[in-house]
Amino acid sequence: MNKKNICILFSIVFLQALVFYYPISTLYRTSHGLTLTDITIIESISFIITMVFELPWGILADRIGYKKVLILSNLLFFISKIIFYYAFDFNTFLLERIVLGITIAGLSGCDSSLLYESCGDNDSKHVFAIYSFLGTLGLMVASLSYSIFMKSNYQLCALCTVIVYGISFILTLFLDDYQADNNNTTPSLKGVWHIMKHHSPYLLIVVGSVLFSETIRECVVFFAQIKLTNIGLPTAYLGVISFMITLVGMISIVSGKLQQRLSYKQLITSTYFIAIPCLLCIWHSKSSILIVIMLIIVNALDALLAPALNNYEQEVIDDSHRASIISFYSIIGSSLSCVIDIMLGYAGDIAISNAYILGALFVVMALCLSLVYFKRQY
Repeated sequence: MNKKNICILFSIVFLQALVFYYPISTLYRTSHGLTLTDITIIESISFIITMVFELPWGILADRIGYKKVLILSNLLFFISKIIFYYAFDFNTFLLERIVLGITIAGLSGCDSSLLYESCGDNDSKHVFAIYSFLGTLGLMVASLSYSIFMKSNYQLCALCTVIVYGISFILTLFLDDYQADNNNTTPSLKGVWHIMKHHSPYLLIVVGSVLFSETIRECVVFFAQIKLTNIGLPTAYLGVISFMITLVGMISIVSGKLQQRLSYKQLITSTYFIAIPCLLCIWHSKSSILIVIMLIIVNALDALLAPALNNYEQEVIDDSHRASIISFYSIIGSSLSCVIDIMLGYAGDIAISNAYILGALFVVMALCLSLVYFKRQY
């Protein structure tokens, strides 16, 4: 076990979760003239950029090592936050998201693979649970900081986020590198495709997880702010609500123990099954208290499932070209995310409640795909 790497990666994920404008991320953009459709179009373009760069980054990581790619990616992450701080219209917000798309492509597979290789198979479930927990803790601290210190000072939120991302970039420089044992040969696209065919049934889980996670992200991070303010909730409460929603995400710390008691099939399918009525309840309800409770539940479900999916992916992809294969899956996920975001955005612009109906349908699809996958496996 490389404790130095684990501690640095834990620190980085915590710092990069300190997005101080998180509680007002949608309002921040709409205050600069963007609509929900604009926001989701920008998000979709970012996913397309991620999709284009995923495989090149993954192949490069397998070739030169994870550390070098993480350094470049976190530098771009830092730059994206600087652009966001100075963003004032659609074009600059789009530029920020383009840089972010390239960044996410670089981080995808590299951070989790380096963490997996640093901790070893026996400790991976526990380590991934802590890793997810620290990300949640960072968001919680950011939400609380907004309500206590920053309140409606949007620019201060963005500036503080720039600072912590600069620190996280510096920490990346001190990581120990790991390079897959692949005889220093760069996998060809044909070679990666041949490996992918072996793991092709897992695509059902990939698609299902994207349908679920992207729906929850949009409904909790973006649409919840509009939904709550539309029913008369003052914006001053949004920071506290974001803190509460994020706080429950700390339940991810028990994900490792949950994985020891439940099979992946039980954990994945039950998570999707519970999320569906919660989203429908948000759609139908006009009670801010009930809506917040449902948002807390679906965020808790996402927090419990994310570490399990990360660990399951690492177990399924037992190959020397790990980063390349994960990047290939991420291309599929990014492509699907583009469609999901645009559909949810258009639905939300018509009526914000429509986004939750559509989101519930997406999670139903995710449940069906996971049931088909596990039926084939067992």
